[in-house]
Amino acid sequence: MASQALWRRGDTIMHRHVGHADGRVIGWPHVVVEDGPERTVLYQPEGAPFLTWNQDQQHFEPHLTVRMYAVRIVYPGRPYYVSLWFEGETGIPPWWQPHFGGDYAGRFRGWKVDMCSPHRRTVIGFDTSDEILDYIVHPDYTWYVKDDEDLTGFTSAGVYTEEEATHIRQSCRDVLPLIEARSSPFDDELIDWLPSTDFALGDYPPDWHLDPGAGTHISSLNYQRGEPGRSYDAYRATSTVPLWSWRT
Repeated sequence: MASQALWRRGDTIMHRHVGHADGRVIGWPHVVVEDGPERTVLYQPEGAPFLTWNQDQQHFEPHLTVRMYAVRIVYPGRPYYVSLWFEGETGIPPWWQPHFGGDYAGRFRGWKVDMCSPHRRTVIGFDTSDEILDYIVHPDYTWYVKDDEDLTGFTSAGVYTEEEATHIRQSCRDVLPLIEARSSPFDDELIDWLPSTDFALGDYPPDWHLDPGAGTHISSLNYQRGEPGRSYDAYRATSTVPLWSWRT
């Protein structure tokens, strides 16, 4: 994992989810708000593209755009990142209504904590591997964990080992004291944040999906042990459970 220089305020970078078991590489361009040794703060504008490359079929999936806007905080070495979601001009989309559609005053709709492998700097931005579990934290600090059943399903299918799943759940529990203590970023530092007029998305590499590492899954347990990642489809060699079968 090569070390990369810090990004400058206003740079456009790609935040990628890599190594998905379904063969998809997901990319979101962001504007850099700040980048330092303790944290990186990124801005995802409303209307930004949501990009998906299908590695198995070698094509892009239908183009989507982001509804609402987000401030996304990445912490070096930590097995999660935190997004603050704000209502924008197009309102709250149907898929976010169950999570961020409550009756709260103001634009700020809450925090989302994504469990993931610690972020790796790349020449185009940051890579991480999603680890399924999320916290939804409302502005009134009520919270819940979502997608635990998906983690169970992925483990049954062989995408995660039982040891990895245990590690992910423990890492998730470790975040709770920060939420309950209202420690940064679960404080009021950014809940009134507004983008600067010069925070506009610039160009991003058209071959962002081909940058090395796009097909590499690395769990936070791999990362903690200094072990290399594995191919996104490595589970297929041994699994007898079709992916997503637990949802049918």
